[in-house]
Amino acid sequence: MSTSFPRDLVMLRFLRFATVIGGLCLSASALATTVDSATYGYPLTNPFEATIATTPPDLRPDLPDDEDIDQDVYTLNLHPEREFTLPDNFWAVKKLHYRLAKQDHAAPLIFLIAGTGAP
Repeated sequence: MSTSFPRDLVMLRFLRFATVIGGLCLSASALATTVDSATYGYPLTNPFEATIATTPPDLRPDLPDDEDIDQDVYTLNLHPEREFTLPDNFWAVKKLHYRLAKQDHAAPLIFLIAGTGAP
């Protein structure tokens, strides 16, 4: 006589879930299409070079100077009670520095994440 334990049911559900997710991930490649390099509109056709190289100068947008943008740098104390107990090399967990650029019209909210090479 066999008795089904809850652990067996959990494992069966996990395997079923993993199978469905794996199938969805593998089937996503079926939606990929090839693009003709003549109609692509980007001068670099090598995908590795295009990933590493910067945007060609003639394709770069005209951006305003930093002085022309209404922006300020703000600091937020994350845990004020820890400020004097942590060594100085833990500056990143003492305060959060962020910059806010204000606009006079509706605009999308954008977050720039450090380490992406953005100036």
